[in-house]
Amino acid sequence: MLHAVPPQVAFSEFALGGSVPLASGAAAINVATLTASTHSISAQYSGDSNYTSATAALSQVVNQATPGQGDVAPVTIASSNNPSSYGQSVTLSVTATGPGATPSGTVTVMDGSTTVGTITLDAAGKGALNTSALTAGNHN
Repeated sequence: MLHAVPPQVAFSEFALGGSVPLASGAAAINVATLTASTHSISAQYSGDSNYTSATAALSQVVNQATPGQGDVAPVTIASSNNPSSYGQSVTLSVTATGPGATPSGTVTVMDGSTTVGTITLDAAGKGALNTSALTAGNHN
C-alpha cells in the first residue's frame, strides 16, 4: 500500500534538517540568524498530484544593525594610577561600544555629583582625560 506524502517546501541556506510542510497552501520559516550580507535563498516545492515541482529564488540583503535613538552604549572607564597620590596626574580612559555603528560624541566623567571633565570619543569610541585635581580619598 502506498502512502501519499504531503507536499513539502525545502528552503535553501538554512540548516533545517528537512522540509517544511505546506499549511493552507503556504510554507514559511522564521530565521533570525542571518549575518549582515547578501543571501541567495530558494524554496523548492515538491509537487503533488495536481501540481509539478517548482523552485523560486530571491536575494535577501541583510544590512548591519544600527543602534536606534535612545539605545544605551555600554561605557567602561579605567584609571592609569589606582591608587594615586594627591596631586598626581591620573589618566581616565573610556571606551564606548555598541551593536553596529561605533558610538560617537562625548562622555562626562563624574565624581559623585561633581563633573571632573568631558571626553570626546574618537572614531574607535575611545577617549581619555588627564587630571591632577582629584582630592585625597575614594572617588566614585
